[in-house]
Amino acid sequence: MWKSLAVVGVLTAMGASLPSGSTANDCIDYGEFLHAIGSQQMLEGAEDVAVSGSFAYVTSWRSGFLVFDVSDPAVPQLVASRDFMADHLVLSGSHAYVSGIQFRVIDIADPLNPQIVSILDTSPIADIAAAGTYVYAANGLWGLSVIDVSDPENPEVVATLSTPESACDIAASGAYAYATIGQNLQVIDVTNPLDPQFAGSAPLPADYAQVTVDSSRAYVIADSTLTVIDIADPQTPFVMGATDLPDRGWDVTVSGTHAYFASYDGLHSVDVTDPWDPEHLCRADVDGWPGNARGVAVSEGRAYVAVSGDDQPPDWNGLQVFELGNSRCPEVVGSLDLEYDNILDIAISGSYALLVDQGSGLLVIDIASPDDPQVIDGVYVPGFAQAVTICGAYAYAATYQTGLHVIDIADPENAYVTGSVPLPAFAYGVAASGDYAYVGDGSAGFYVVNVSDPQNPVIAGSVQTPGSAGDMAISGDHAFVANGSAGLQIIDIKNPQSPQIVGHLETPGSAHDVALSGKYAYIADGSSGLRIADITDPTNPYLVGSTDTPYAARDVALLGTHAYVADGYSGLQVIDIANPKSPWLVGGVTTPVEACGVAVSETYVFVADYYGLWILPLQCEPESASPPEPTAASLSVCIFPNPGSDRIGIRLELPAHSRVDAHIHDVTGRQVWALLDAVFPAGVGDLMWDGRDHAGHPVAAGVYLMRITTTAGDRASGRVLIVR
Repeated sequence: MWKSLAVVGVLTAMGASLPSGSTANDCIDYGEFLHAIGSQQMLEGAEDVAVSGSFAYVTSWRSGFLVFDVSDPAVPQLVASRDFMADHLVLSGSHAYVSGIQFRVIDIADPLNPQIVSILDTSPIADIAAAGTYVYAANGLWGLSVIDVSDPENPEVVATLSTPESACDIAASGAYAYATIGQNLQVIDVTNPLDPQFAGSAPLPADYAQVTVDSSRAYVIADSTLTVIDIADPQTPFVMGATDLPDRGWDVTVSGTHAYFASYDGLHSVDVTDPWDPEHLCRADVDGWPGNARGVAVSEGRAYVAVSGDDQPPDWNGLQVFELGNSRCPEVVGSLDLEYDNILDIAISGSYALLVDQGSGLLVIDIASPDDPQVIDGVYVPGFAQAVTICGAYAYAATYQTGLHVIDIADPENAYVTGSVPLPAFAYGVAASGDYAYVGDGSAGFYVVNVSDPQNPVIAGSVQTPGSAGDMAISGDHAFVANGSAGLQIIDIKNPQSPQIVGHLETPGSAHDVALSGKYAYIADGSSGLRIADITDPTNPYLVGSTDTPYAARDVALLGTHAYVADGYSGLQVIDIANPKSPWLVGGVTTPVEACGVAVSETYVFVADYYGLWILPLQCEPESASPPEPTAASLSVCIFPNPGSDRIGIRLELPAHSRVDAHIHDVTGRQVWALLDAVFPAGVGDLMWDGRDHAGHPVAAGVYLMRITTTAGDRASGRVLIVR
């Protein structure tokens, strides 16, 4: 789609100007705000997480006890696992204590080789906490218990304490344990761990609460309320302040002046600088919405979140890492809740935004005052509108059932349909240049429509494409079309009556949209994030760089050295593309529902978010506003098809002649395939994996981790989903 002010003809026709009130100083650095930076998927849901040094420890009811190397938090690596039913965990020194069907003590002195040193049968455990040589367990209806772990090989329950109601969660600090029991926070004196005693209590707004403590305060999430309790005098704890939260919390931790809690709808941050008046700051979605963020741990400015999907795969499960930054979300410039369903696309022209609403057609929004956008007109188009583009004084809307519609927008307050042309299938994408509009018509392929007479558009030519033809970008004599599972198709449009496919590029995800800058195409590739291709030779494009996004890249717009990606349920994601071979995720912001479309002007980012419009600041640019050519090459890896079953292609681009080792591991860390000491020259080289293990047997369906290393010291990794 054309989604910028590069098409300037409409500015004169509409008498429009750029939105005022913003300068370059209004840009922000999205990296300073709370945002996801990396993840590692598991086959089953994660329940709890703890971090020590460069390792994260994750429990899963079905996958067991897992150890991840997070020295590179953007690419956590599973390095060890132990298979048993695991629920909660706590770390103390060189040991992990894990609850589940049984209580286990695990020696983690060597994180790459954790050893279960003892197993203890106990009452069912709801949560555990550790202090010194004791572990304190909340046992639900069975009350509380104290486990002596001074001899890790022989843990022993040394005391129990009956509770009037179910003990749900527990924390410990010094000589006291703090348990949520019914609708109370109960302080337990464990000065003598063999004889725990109730000391004091404070009321909570609901039961089944989660608690963490620092030196003088307890922070409790009860249902959807965070309550701060003064525990300086354990005999008389009292409520200091509380704040309502967007959703029920499953786990809470505190770092400095901020509390972080995991909930059904993501990771949240709360400023507790003033404990009498805590302030909810931000919500960031976890991967694979909807999903439960079940556990959270904070270490060195990052949050590690255990994510458990609602059901079995394909719901997302695993470990996700967030950069905390200032713990806030970027401030929204303006927004408009339109209360419509399925707002899917957006185009910007001067001081107007055109939004596609699947049910209502085209909405014209006045954005002259970005902090107060207003609907000024609506144009009904039959069918289900999917995409919009602008060329001159006309907008072109592609619809799911009724083809292409030409809309006169010379007077934005009185826009109207001038002409339409039916198409055989379902139009998903549209672009326009000169006398022609170009339509991605799903399974029917790519269509060229002559719109020189806006009242009588006619089909000029077409070509069948593989996959489902969707959105596109036009450059000179070529159309670059996102074709879903068929990746990028490049079509020669020099002769509009006879367009011809001249090149194609397989992508590992599902190509939804494409934007162009210089010799590169930037592809919004669904669950595979942003993929970057060198299109210097349109007949032979090849992938040069990629970066994952938290959910699924739906739409992409470019400005300067950054790509702005509408990433579905994770909102807007900002990616630095100064070096197209090494793009990296700067940050993002979660929008209310689902980011479907994105456009940029010289001053703002505009996001179509299913129910409305969000206007956000731009990412600050370096002094040079144009993306420079890459100055340093690095190892890049592309995997396709993905998902796949056999004949998995692995394309490498090496910066120099090198020997290459390739390894594939399952989610438990077990190596299933390896290629050692292969020699490749600099440039592009291909490997092939037949989906079998060392013994020649087809591997089971699931997620596998691929790791590539070279003798030059370069490393890269990727995930591949095997389907059967």
